[in-house]
Amino acid sequence: MEKLFYSNKDIRELYEISEAQAYRHMRRMKEIYEIDENRLPRRGVLPVAIVKDYFHQGKKKKDA
Repeated sequence: MEKLFYSNKDIRELYEISEAQAYRHMRRMKEIYEIDENRLPRRGVLPVAIVKDYFHQGKKKKDA
């Protein structure tokens, strides 16, 4: 089953960045997407769709 939420550890491993960078990106995503921590299932996680959108902005999709 696919994950619905990514933690700091997931983001670090997926995008090969440091722990501090992952936390900075998570804070930035919360600001940009206006995420309310109280509406998340637990602290320190973000929806997968938001993380993917944030990290893939500006990248062009390949034509099939």
